[in-house]
Amino acid sequence: MKTAAAILTLFLSFTAPFVMQNTLAESRYGSWQPPQQTGGQNAGAKTELLKELRALIRDAEKARAADPRFLRDLRALVRRHGNPWPVALIFDDFADGDFTANPVWKVATGHFRVRRDGGLFSTTDYAERSRQSERKLKSKDIAAQIIGQLLTGGQNQTDQQTDRNGNRYDSGDNSGPGEIFLKQPISNAFSLKAQFAGRDGAGFELGVYQGWQRTTGYRLIYTPDDGLLLLRIGRRGADVVERAKPGTHLLDGGKHRLVWQRRKDGRMSVRVDGAKLFEAADQGFSDPFDGFHMFNRGGDMTLYTISVDGTR
Repeated sequence: MKTAAAILTLFLSFTAPFVMQNTLAESRYGSWQPPQQTGGQNAGAKTELLKELRALIRDAEKARAADPRFLRDLRALVRRHGNPWPVALIFDDFADGDFTANPVWKVATGHFRVRRDGGLFSTTDYAERSRQSERKLKSKDIAAQIIGQLLTGGQNQTDQQTDRNGNRYDSGDNSGPGEIFLKQPISNAFSLKAQFAGRDGAGFELGVYQGWQRTTGYRLIYTPDDGLLLLRIGRRGADVVERAKPGTHLLDGGKHRLVWQRRKDGRMSVRVDGAKLFEAADQGFSDPFDGFHMFNRGGDMTLYTISVDGTR
């Protein structure tokens, strides 16, 4: 009996492929493969998996069910795969007292220097010269001025005077707001974090730009009267993407933290001091950016830290 079963098994192992092949040939149905998941489905599954893994880690920590070092490694793994911006692109806290190296900042207009107690300090009287009949500068006025700057093509910009001894750095051109910029490729999706303080100012801007003239890109514009304005500046002009007013005055002399994030699908969000101001979506730019720049539109402004993370 055992011998018969063994022979039958051997026979089936040889004949089964031929039988299956003939059956498929005669059948009106072909072999079926499950459809491939789309990128969005894969992203959703990954997000859900990471969420469940974080919950398991929390439970394991509460129950002390695993080595703490192992759980720390797991958390690091989750952060690495759950971070949409895993690549560090820019970081500067100006602790070396010199903004002309590592990384190399360039002054377009205004006065900039590193403070002894830390931070990149700038001052300008541009707002005073820009006021008409003591009227405060508003974000819509700044937007109009930006469009005017686009028409001039940034031709009034000059090179900075460099000095590694902690002296003041002047551009030699004070016809516009104080601007300093950093040439560093930035991916289209990015996470920008800045800590700053200002006093008695009319406004400031943070932006990512494309092109050597720095006239296209996204800018976050702040004025005390109108709050924050997210502007998209293209070759054909400027458009407002979103606006919101923070719950606190950002030029009150105290330190504030701003987080501006852009995802691969064009979704952007802005937080100030931990509070979300707005979310918006814009796909006006699909290529990487060429750098970061900051404008001081009046008063004293100090940038303490700046970091930009992105994608490969």
